[in-house]
Amino acid sequence: MIKEKIILTDADGCLTNWEYAFNIWMEDHGYTMSEHGKFVYSVAKRYNISDQKGDELVRFFNESAFIGFLPALRDAEHWVRLLGTHGYKFHVITSLSKNPYAQELRTRNLEKLFGNVFENIVCLDTGEDKDIALNQYKDTGYYWIEDKIANVDVGLKLGLKGLLMEHAYNLHYEGKAQLVKNWEHIYKIIIN
Repeated sequence: MIKEKIILTDADGCLTNWEYAFNIWMEDHGYTMSEHGKFVYSVAKRYNISDQKGDELVRFFNESAFIGFLPALRDAEHWVRLLGTHGYKFHVITSLSKNPYAQELRTRNLEKLFGNVFENIVCLDTGEDKDIALNQYKDTGYYWIEDKIANVDVGLKLGLKGLLMEHAYNLHYEGKAQLVKNWEHIYKIIIN
């Protein structure tokens, strides 16, 4: 495998629309998002609940059957598949759960949406930092696609090319990663 043909990416908020599915799930469970909730990353702040309760709800959702049926984010399905036809393989690093059933649902969902483009899918624990998992790619110059500011910055420090998937909660970003609107934007960056 040619090194340049590997793309590192997060799953939720990059490949899949976790936020949309989680918001519906929260509403179904009686929670209402605060007026400006979409502008903050923290689930606790979005729903005016404690950090502990937010973490519990995210873990519960990530280990539920919902995780096997997340929709693709925006135009991801088309452009990720197209990158695959150019020989690119994706390494996914996702903070999901250590639960093997949740991990299997994640893998099946990604393969159903995007086909056979994944060379590696690493599922970290819920909310786990990605620095250790990313360290194996240090100084490779691979593209690293993320929606969480702290995680994209870790990739930059390790010598990766950071692309931050635009969401209402990260529009204030002023770091060195390039802000991208969708996968068409990413495709054009990578192919050009």
